[in-house]
Amino acid sequence: MKDCLLAVCLLGFALPGSAKNSMPLQSAKVISQKIDSFNDGARVMTMGDAMTGHPPVDASSTVVIETANSRLTLVETIHARVSWIQKRPSALVLPVNGTIQFYRDGNWLVILDPNHKKHRFEIVHEEIR
Repeated sequence: MKDCLLAVCLLGFALPGSAKNSMPLQSAKVISQKIDSFNDGARVMTMGDAMTGHPPVDASSTVVIETANSRLTLVETIHARVSWIQKRPSALVLPVNGTIQFYRDGNWLVILDPNHKKHRFEIVHEEIR
């Protein structure tokens, strides 16, 4: 009896968690995208006994999309690599006038790239139609 009760309780706790991971995808039309880069000060790193500095170049991607009932302006900030060995993350290039799939997570939109990597865009403006 205890085993049956334990199984029911575990199943009850597991189901809501699995439902959260499968967010419903929505569709939107990409109106425009602008990818900019900017100098973000200087970073100092040690190489053996010596110290060196380099100006990291961060990037941002500003996207305007249109859903069935709203128009959203989104920003993704791409930070420069932290060391010389790491590959710099790149901006997600979206098809302008094409359709994308996304899900909403609070003030963020999450878009998956072809390699199934999540790109989180902050919603900076929303117009409801």
